[in-house]
Amino acid sequence: MNKLAIFDLDGTLCDTLDDLRFYINDACNKFGFPPCDRKTVRTHVCHASLKFMALCMGIENLDEKTLNEYHDYYSEQYRLSGSPRTRLYDGMEETLLRLKSAGYKLAILTNKTQVQTDVIYDKYIKHIGFDKVIGLREGVVAKPDPTEIFNLMKEFGADKETTYFIGDGDTDVLAGLSAGVKLITVTYGYRDKEDLEKLGADCFVDTPQKIADIILGEN
Repeated sequence: MNKLAIFDLDGTLCDTLDDLRFYINDACNKFGFPPCDRKTVRTHVCHASLKFMALCMGIENLDEKTLNEYHDYYSEQYRLSGSPRTRLYDGMEETLLRLKSAGYKLAILTNKTQVQTDVIYDKYIKHIGFDKVIGLREGVVAKPDPTEIFNLMKEFGADKETTYFIGDGDTDVLAGLSAGVKLITVTYGYRDKEDLEKLGADCFVDTPQKIADIILGEN
């Protein structure tokens, strides 16, 4: 069996919070909503892009057409920005290169849209060389549904014993547990450890370097 490490993006590979907040608040300003604080963005970032925007903006009972118009604006401004406030977490490049050297296939599975994901991947991560990058687009099932984890395992010839899923959010924990793969939950991201423990997470790391330590059996 091949070895596979699947990573969430926001709060796991990259710190994207400042860009997310900036463009959510740009949409709030354009459409007449109060600004969104950092804590609110941090809480909701694990959700699919449209739901994330709606929760951050406090949108309720809005017709689908208008909601989609809001999201189109937010998503396009975010994409066009090039994510200037985003950064790869310190130590993450070293971790990813260690895993590649050990023969692991690398994949990204995020609830960001594919176009948003591609911008960040191309700017901050592409030089590392992931084997698959999956964001939300037609035909892709959002986390916490484990469908895309199963699809990645099938594509790369991995099984539950040779697949790790690494994330920081509620949807990551639920997806990893549902898939039955080896789950590593990071505490340097956007959710509190206590909240993730309540969902069933039990393997935690507080730095990117420790991800590779655990996977490679060097902890």
